[in-house]
Amino acid sequence: AYRRLPLPLLRTRPIGVRPSRPSDLVLLPQLTGAEALRDTGGLPSVVIAHDIGVGDFPGDRGTLDWWGQKSVEASFYGLRRASRVLAVSEFTRRRLLHHLPELEGRVEVVLNGVDPAFLEPGPTPLQARELLQAGLEPGLEGPLVLYVGTELPRKNVGLLLRAFARARRRFPSATLLKVGGAGGAR
Repeated sequence: AYRRLPLPLLRTRPIGVRPSRPSDLVLLPQLTGAEALRDTGGLPSVVIAHDIGVGDFPGDRGTLDWWGQKSVEASFYGLRRASRVLAVSEFTRRRLLHHLPELEGRVEVVLNGVDPAFLEPGPTPLQARELLQAGLEPGLEGPLVLYVGTELPRKNVGLLLRAFARARRRFPSATLLKVGGAGGAR
């Protein structure tokens, strides 16, 4: 659990991490909140970095207010206090070390795992389309282009739309389905 100051303006800023029961380790499954690693009560800490768009793409912060931007920056730079950082790809590890070279020797690549549920045979393409059609407006007959993600600038939704426009010239009945929130929402 994060410890916070009881002041209205600062109540969302973590000042430390104190587990509610005896623990051996503080694990942050994403870099959000890493600023709290300045006080872990002496426990070692591990942070999982899925990506560092916050460091590479300042435009991603455009959807945040000033306070939100400062919190994101503090979390990013809070990684310096982590005992270990697990990057989900070699690319993320290299970008972390580019921005925070002091993490050298503390960043390991651990690839994301795959839940066994995804290894089981799924529905046939026809069954999948029928399931999808049941949840969408009627008339989904043609090819389907699926985009899963936000509309952050680095996601290059403009390129997606241009590519889809070209695909529609060849497949006029194609449909673009976007899944995911606008901006930084998930």
